[in-house]
Amino acid sequence: MQYIQYVTHTNESLNGERCDAYESKNISDEVKTIEGTKLADHAFILRVMGHLLGKVLTTVEATTANEKQAKAIKDLMRGHFSDEMEFTASMMFNQEEINKAANEAVADLDDNDIVTVDIEEILGVK
Repeated sequence: MQYIQYVTHTNESLNGERCDAYESKNISDEVKTIEGTKLADHAFILRVMGHLLGKVLTTVEATTANEKQAKAIKDLMRGHFSDEMEFTASMMFNQEEINKAANEAVADLDDNDIVTVDIEEILGVK
């Protein structure tokens, strides 16, 4: 597999206000080079986000005495991280191609061999 594009952050103007935006650029179009600059793949980003989620959840537990309130906050944080990871994946991958590859990978498996995992397992904090 050869990478041909990368996703980057940019700013756009909306009604005179600066706002965040994201765009895909062709690697081959870049003429500027910065020594040591690297691209990151989804596995790397997923691992970093998993470590960050673990730290956030630990902080919530350490700073929130009420157990029910801590659980509610932790559930919110898991949801926020999950949403951002879904967004990251949508910017990096063609979902139709991912679905096709996933379906091909499990085509010969028995339904009992396919399991559902939650965000904490995926991010490695469970």
